[in-house]
Amino acid sequence: MIRTFTYTALLILIITSFSCSYKWTTITDTKGNNYRVREYKDFDKQKQYNEKSFFKYQYRQENYSKYHGLIQSDTANEYSYIQFDTVRIYLLRDTKNYIDVFKSGLISGQLIYCKLDSLCRPRGQMGIRNAETGELIKLHIGDWYGHTITIAYFDEPKHLKISPQKRRFKFWVSTFAGTGHDVFFLELTNNKVSKYIDINEFVKDAHVTFIKQAWIII
Repeated sequence: MIRTFTYTALLILIITSFSCSYKWTTITDTKGNNYRVREYKDFDKQKQYNEKSFFKYQYRQENYSKYHGLIQSDTANEYSYIQFDTVRIYLLRDTKNYIDVFKSGLISGQLIYCKLDSLCRPRGQMGIRNAETGELIKLHIGDWYGHTITIAYFDEPKHLKISPQKRRFKFWVSTFAGTGHDVFFLELTNNKVSKYIDINEFVKDAHVTFIKQAWIII
């Protein structure tokens, strides 16, 4: 009798523990749509849930063409960059491991601009002025003063994996506009593979089937 009571109490405790790990709440997006979502106490669980939910509610399979303009790549000031005609994308830290995603033309600076602005306009620079002269300081990286995008983070989260043919990524975009990091989610599709392969091989026959800005980190 005592043992049965102990087991029952333990089961109730476990159920209570799991049920209290999150709570349900309703949020409204910018279009007025309501969603019932979970709020977790654990930060990592909440982050994974948010990212899975983004694909669940925002995903619409599309098909984007590769960039067909001039693509150049090099290293400057210890950073790798890919230049799409007049727009440079700088890859910071370990994001250079994914440089072939950009060199292949799957993602270009122009595509990112189009996802940030309905008219595909580059964001204006943050207004920083010289304290003595009052002149506007034109921001630059090394000797490059043109349109600039930096990628500070690029990863393929394990919790977003669905198949070897469809690979999903998260990356952070920054411009000289001074608005923090725009968090993007990306899906690349390659129907010619049957197992997970190196990303540099995967992109050779891949195309973009989803790319969207999700939120901003300030």
